[in-house]
Amino acid sequence: MPKARELANGHDAGSTEPAAGIRKHSVKLSGHSTSLSLEGVYWNALREVAAELGLSMNRLIERIDRERSGNLSSAVRVFLLDHYRARALEAAAISSQSTENSDHEEA
Repeated sequence: MPKARELANGHDAGSTEPAAGIRKHSVKLSGHSTSLSLEGVYWNALREVAAELGLSMNRLIERIDRERSGNLSSAVRVFLLDHYRARALEAAAISSQSTENSDHEEA
């Protein structure tokens, strides 16, 4: 995942391309080719999440497509936001439990 500082500077990690730059890719959904336009940081995040879930990017996009109610590009962005928010909440809960456990050990 790109570092926050690199994103704040408008660039993706390891790239001279602006993070906000829209990139278009062709994908197949239900056997039909379509194009999907996303900013570079979203393509990188989509690639990471797909690998984490053991799916190809196309399979993950198909899954998002089946569950969407609006624009596919927006649905992908919302999916990624939800995914990383859930991960952050899990990390916060683990951190909180760890802090509580160490507080009990000191008492």
